[in-house]
Amino acid sequence: MWRCVPNTNFSAAFSSNKANNLAQNYALAYPTCRAARESDLYVDGGLFDNFPLTAFDGWFLKAGPDGSFHDQVLKLNPKLLEDEASAVDAVKIFRESLVSSHAEPTQATIGFRITEVDYPDNVAYSAFLSGLEKKLGTNSFKSKETKTNKDVEVALPDTKLARAYLKKKKLEHQLVENQEVYEEAFAEFCRWFLRHSSSLQSHRVHGKYPPQAIPTHALLGLLKEHPPRKEFSYQVLGLESWEEFAHGCQGIDIEAKGYFIKTDINMFWERYGIRDVQMKNRASTTMKGMGSFLMGMLWAPIMSKEEEILQDPANAERCCVLDCKYVGTMDFDLEQGDKEFLYEMGRVETLRWVKKRATDMLS
Repeated sequence: MWRCVPNTNFSAAFSSNKANNLAQNYALAYPTCRAARESDLYVDGGLFDNFPLTAFDGWFLKAGPDGSFHDQVLKLNPKLLEDEASAVDAVKIFRESLVSSHAEPTQATIGFRITEVDYPDNVAYSAFLSGLEKKLGTNSFKSKETKTNKDVEVALPDTKLARAYLKKKKLEHQLVENQEVYEEAFAEFCRWFLRHSSSLQSHRVHGKYPPQAIPTHALLGLLKEHPPRKEFSYQVLGLESWEEFAHGCQGIDIEAKGYFIKTDINMFWERYGIRDVQMKNRASTTMKGMGSFLMGMLWAPIMSKEEEILQDPANAERCCVLDCKYVGTMDFDLEQGDKEFLYEMGRVETLRWVKKRATDMLS
């Protein structure tokens, strides 16, 4: 957190008995809108950088000998240490070293993200794809690992929010028991779709459909003419036919537009528990008033900044995504059971992720 005045005494702010409540107030503070307490100008540091995963990346923060500017010059151009080195080359090295000083990821930095179960989170989506790729590469789909006593599942509490969450999940049929079957189907769909992407694109009618749209009839025709492998079939998805997959009430072209785009594909697989990301992490939202409008203005630049971590796929691998299930960002009226659930969920998922990361690094 940052304070917008020069005479900051941050340690004093947390010296009282009400430190926890005060810390929450500081984290929710926003200049001119919400003060942490009277006459205070503290503001949540997330407004400046909400997910500083790369803050410690680069050689310039290394404590060892390879972290000095002199050693970096030796790597880039040793001739610069000689008398005949030109000023142009010297300036060039300063420019190149500035770029390289931030380029090398620091694997000791671990990022933690909290995401709601239905939120189209970029980091969670990237981590999901990385995990799916590893499963396919190691054939771990075929070697079903039995759960041990160490694989603790955190039970939902008997609270108002938790009961509403369970009711919602049952109504939407999103409690998927055999998740790996759908993950295999999704992987095979990706392979089949890419294999026939040229044929699908050739059916596009310019001016009739939006950019990147593919006619639904073209998809249906290819599915019948060149069916995918057995992992991806309409029977696996609990459908009656390829017609239902293409444009049925639960199909890809669910609105019967006559075409589909990538967002439609994402939304279809969402119904089978496959992690999704839409519109660069900003799904369409109806503004219900000035409050939601201001929140949207605040949230959009924060999300845009966080998306930059996906420029390097390795960033997703050093992020632990904690699923807070039914508790939303703006759920402030939590019962004690909700708080205990969040704490236990975070503890269990963090330990599970750290152990897996350690195993992957040693293998």
